[in-house]
Amino acid sequence: MENGEKTKCLVAARLHRHHRRRAVNCCALCAPNRPGESISEQWHVERVPRFIDFQFDRDPISTKEVVVPKSMETFLGRPHCVIFVVPDRKVLVKKDLIDCSDLMEKANKILSEGCETPLHAKSSLLKLAQALQNIDLAHTPTAPVKVVTKYGKEEVLSFFEMDFLKATTWFSYYEEFAELNIEERLDLMQAIWHVFARLYKLSTAAMGKRRQMCEEQMLMISHDTEYTAMDLTKIEFDYSWCTKYSNEQMQHFIDNTSNSFLYKLVDYMVDLKPSDAELSFMICQACLQYAGQRFQGKMMEICEKFQMKLANDLHDFYVDEWRMPNYSGRLSLMLRINNKIKEDIWKCRKKQEIADIFDVYCIEYSHPEIFRDI
Repeated sequence: MENGEKTKCLVAARLHRHHRRRAVNCCALCAPNRPGESISEQWHVERVPRFIDFQFDRDPISTKEVVVPKSMETFLGRPHCVIFVVPDRKVLVKKDLIDCSDLMEKANKILSEGCETPLHAKSSLLKLAQALQNIDLAHTPTAPVKVVTKYGKEEVLSFFEMDFLKATTWFSYYEEFAELNIEERLDLMQAIWHVFARLYKLSTAAMGKRRQMCEEQMLMISHDTEYTAMDLTKIEFDYSWCTKYSNEQMQHFIDNTSNSFLYKLVDYMVDLKPSDAELSFMICQACLQYAGQRFQGKMMEICEKFQMKLANDLHDFYVDEWRMPNYSGRLSLMLRINNKIKEDIWKCRKKQEIADIFDVYCIEYSHPEIFRDI
């Protein structure tokens, strides 16, 4: 054996002892080179891939592609050391602006001009009850219930506007509320419209269930002058206009599943079957209590005064109209529903605070107070 071949055998033996495997075939390595190809080139082309396959591909499980979950840093696009720190607003990505100026102008006009049709009743509560009847009568009686299958930007903003203006119109019939200056009334409406919307939606859903106006799993709600129905467990939600996260990731912040307060409380409202006067009291009590806790100070005193007057009106209604001096059972159930609504609002506030910290939404509003706690 010549010197060159001896050298090749020594190299192969050392590699074999180093790796403890039969990774290299000495005889193959000692074979004559192909014409025009050096030893190093032949080693690189033929021997190294076999060695790599033997070294790393012997376990079939390891050949499968493994999807590594995103780290929290990658998911949020922020370093680990500042994940739980509120980011500097100057360095945030520019958000799309939802301009609510036209909506506020419409509300200002409604409150400035006062109620559309003068109503006469014994008390403020009964006057609000008549106003609630007018809202219900405004719906087209022969129109079929429209089924909503998609809920995206257009539908969300449309429902927001209709609910806000409906609440503003209804409160314009409240005499004591009309005595406040226009700025105070607008501030109150920005705060309490969504409380009104929650209870009115709950009442409408209960009515649809009692009258069997839609399928069992569906919830009937009001939109302008028509009734619509939706199944929150099957409807197609589109959040791409307001966030970069998927629907599954947004479930923590927007609970549009069977856990929604509408599904949880609709049976309570069906059992109660409140009159217009009782529903008006429930709406006012929930709205005014929420506004007082939100604004504090002078506004809290005003709201407490309004609640006391409405409580007296409700007592007179039970005693004089229904001849029911013992109404504690019904009042207890009414306040129980209101407390559940209150709990849902506080949950929304906590979720909103987390969403603000992690910059979940890619939109902002010209009047952010309107969309607080919704």
